[in-house]
Amino acid sequence: INWLIQYVDNFAENLQCDKELQDQLTGSNMKLLEDCRNLLNERMNELLQLAEDCLMILYLEIRVQCYYHLLIVLRKQEYKVDMVNSDPDSGVTLLNKFLSQLEEKIRDFLPLSHTK
Repeated sequence: INWLIQYVDNFAENLQCDKELQDQLTGSNMKLLEDCRNLLNERMNELLQLAEDCLMILYLEIRVQCYYHLLIVLRKQEYKVDMVNSDPDSGVTLLNKFLSQLEEKIRDFLPLSHTK
């Protein structure tokens, strides 16, 4: 969605900066051009909000999945303070596998700044 927002933003900027086009327009056409720019800006803001909402939902889904896996781990195992176990826990291993697969899936779709 970000690339579309940038494209629309550049398009609206070009409409605004094109002095030759503005010189050719009459008063009513100039008002129409201004209305189009305003409409583009409104839609661009809506797209930006949609992108942020999608990221928030993705973030919440990942958290829910982590809690789900951690609850399974805590229900199956008994952890005692005085007991040292060097064997890897199968539940933790499954959680790690899930997170690794998730990272591989979203790496292609999200910029690096959103995956850290």
